[in-house]
Amino acid sequence: MRARWGQRWSFELTPDGPDATTVTEIFDCSQVPENQRADIDHGSIRVESMRQTLERLDQLCTSQPGAAAQG
Repeated sequence: MRARWGQRWSFELTPDGPDATTVTEIFDCSQVPENQRADIDHGSIRVESMRQTLERLDQLCTSQPGAAAQG
């Protein structure tokens, strides 16, 4: 996904056993001009949002079938 300044978000999925996957959310702001990188604190302002996204993903993947539709 490309955003306004050229930063990119992606997910890296790595198998971790027969019933598990490690998910890494990546925020890449290396293409953003330096002065604008400072405005977004070189991406660190996104850490809390990334943590919340990964928690929601974990809840969706580990909940009982149909539970996601309720919550």
